[in-house]
Amino acid sequence: MSDTGPGHPGDWDRWADASRGGDPYPGIGCGKRIAMLGWAWPPMQEREGTGYNLVQSETALGLVARGHRVYFLRSGLSYSLRPGMHIRLRECWRGVACFDLFNSPNLASADRNFLNVRRQIAAPAHTQMVLAWCREVKAELVHVHSFEGLAFEVVPVLRAAGFPVVVTPHNYYALCPQVDLMHQERRTCDDFAGGERCVGCITAPDPGEEARRRAFDQSCDRMLGHGVGPALRRLPASLKRGIGAWRAGQPAILAPGRREPAPLRTGAAPHDRGNDQQRLLRTDTHLVVLNDYGDRRMAGVRALSEANAVLCPGRTLMQVHRAMGVDPRVMRHVPLGLPHIDEIIRERGEGPGGTPWTPGAGRPLRVAYMGSVKPNKGLGVLVEALAALARDLPAPIECEIHAEGGRRALGGPVASLPWVRWMGGYSPGDVAGIVGACDVGVFPNQGMENCPLVLLEFLAAGRPVLASSLGASADWVRPPDSGWLFDHTSPAALEALLRSLLSGTIPIPARAHVAASAGVPTFDSYMRGVLDAYAFACG
Repeated sequence: MSDTGPGHPGDWDRWADASRGGDPYPGIGCGKRIAMLGWAWPPMQEREGTGYNLVQSETALGLVARGHRVYFLRSGLSYSLRPGMHIRLRECWRGVACFDLFNSPNLASADRNFLNVRRQIAAPAHTQMVLAWCREVKAELVHVHSFEGLAFEVVPVLRAAGFPVVVTPHNYYALCPQVDLMHQERRTCDDFAGGERCVGCITAPDPGEEARRRAFDQSCDRMLGHGVGPALRRLPASLKRGIGAWRAGQPAILAPGRREPAPLRTGAAPHDRGNDQQRLLRTDTHLVVLNDYGDRRMAGVRALSEANAVLCPGRTLMQVHRAMGVDPRVMRHVPLGLPHIDEIIRERGEGPGGTPWTPGAGRPLRVAYMGSVKPNKGLGVLVEALAALARDLPAPIECEIHAEGGRRALGGPVASLPWVRWMGGYSPGDVAGIVGACDVGVFPNQGMENCPLVLLEFLAAGRPVLASSLGASADWVRPPDSGWLFDHTSPAALEALLRSLLSGTIPIPARAHVAASAGVPTFDSYMRGVLDAYAFACG
């Protein structure tokens, strides 16, 4: 089954120890053999899969450090011109054996697989290969970190084969093929209408064409170098355009030019009092089935219900899954903790940590946004609030926006405001400096977040957060001790909060008070929760 590394996956024990120069973990043989399933590559951490992969990879490293052997299988992202599915042992990363399954019938990430509904429910040949791999590595427990790239039937098949199965839902993918329970990425989908509302929800490619494109591009890249595959695939069209331009007497440009980022879509959907989180939690229409998408939700609910344990990082996520039919007996609340958040806590220290900002501080109020330009993160709402705020500033303010992309994505008058600074992308190593330099964080999410790391990072540093009241924000932000909540559909509500802070109407709490109120978990407490769930799953 393995094409690289040792000749057989079962030989990984000797190969991994040799590649590390010996086994640095005394007594590791006493630990369990844990198989992990997901779509993002653990060595990439947040660079592939963002927060989901950061949690997944740090969990794997935490298990290795505590004496367990960890085997990871990625599915849904790697494709090859070699016919059929196959598995390769790619590398041993800090003690984690990383395997890659090629040519999965389910593609990752979810937006690439949106139209592939029936295979999300069942893909027997693929599921049997996953089962065979779990047997090959002699797994004692299987931890599913994402169903993207897999079929939901993997859980009942593994259970029937005698494997304890633990699932961590990092989002709502088991319930929603769009992942975030957002209809057309604009508003919370509180009723999927038996699956009929899923039809056309997002623009998605044909999964067969996408798989063939990936197979060509990735195979060329592996043989000829990175970027060669896409260039070869585009070459005929580029030549055709060039010849046409030459015949027309125009300059021939064979390669596509650099595209400027599209202006950010601002604002939220019109407020609908019937379309909110409360209705989502109390409706009784979640398991109506009218089409394949309805069958898909039923399959996702069954998969989670048949797991030995479902580790929910957020209470709201647990409530939503329960409302949609997941067996409450298997769900456990295991709050997230991560090493870089521990570092933020250590840098904050135990003392008061400085005087909170006031209008008389003699400097601007420093506000920070961390996230992306995707609609579910709500940057558009912040941009509208800043544009309104700029008409009449009560006091000086500086707003730093940390997100991938260019400043032009802001569009409109906000892009020219001197006190709005576009800082670009960031990594976990940058976070301590970002949160340490601001007075207040802002998290205007428009989607049903699970357990946003951004919130934990701000709160661990003792910085209060302006957060929308949707999803997991209310799990962590407790007004007025650790921040303030506002209606996620209203940029005006966010603007009003910012004005109240600038005028001093709302005082900013001390850092130690914010941190004590939030109670952000440590990485060790998170790992204890994971290991407790493993013990429960293994009986």
